[in-house]
Amino acid sequence: MLGNRVRELRARFKWTQQDLADSVGITRQTVGLIEKGDYAPSVALALKIAKSFNVSVEDVFYLKGGRNNMLQRIIRSPFIPMSMFLLIIVCFTISTMDFYPNQSRLARMVFLALIAITLCWTVLAQLHNRKHPHDRINSLGLIPPEFQETDEGQQWITFKACRNVYVYYTYALPIIAGICFLFSHSRFVPLLSIGALGLGQYLVYWLTIRKLNQF
Repeated sequence: MLGNRVRELRARFKWTQQDLADSVGITRQTVGLIEKGDYAPSVALALKIAKSFNVSVEDVFYLKGGRNNMLQRIIRSPFIPMSMFLLIIVCFTISTMDFYPNQSRLARMVFLALIAITLCWTVLAQLHNRKHPHDRINSLGLIPPEFQETDEGQQWITFKACRNVYVYYTYALPIIAGICFLFSHSRFVPLLSIGALGLGQYLVYWLTIRKLNQF
């Protein structure tokens, strides 16, 4: 995680947040986010801030701890939402299996497993937020946790992964639509097709992230 001494240097120069913002060409709100550690500035912006204080970049910004800790990697992993998605598909598929004698019992077991994974993920997210208050993960937000990146390098990796997912859907959606049309009389094929479509999305995303993080 990137730490900074912006507030300390600002106090030494007797500058307000607005003074620094005007000096480097950003808003006062952005200065506040940088000081709290909620926003990691670009290289160009970091150089401008250091130049304003007439010091080196190392005198303003420093690394503290490892951002990609194991707990955070687990929370941001696409395998958790992928597991939840697959459990939902399995639950819906089981509910259509009228011929299966223990249908309701099996569906309840899958549903309980889904709740357990959700609760475990929420607890891990809260634990992470306590340990890293300046790098919080919003467990109740609409934005998936794997997209809640403030690091510019990780944002670029996420962008590349989403681009590959878009290409995947360009070819996969027509194929799945054709399969659903050909087997429209079946109750299982549409659900299984949607499950395969979602599984493919998560795999494409994860493989791209894994490949780019190795560089």
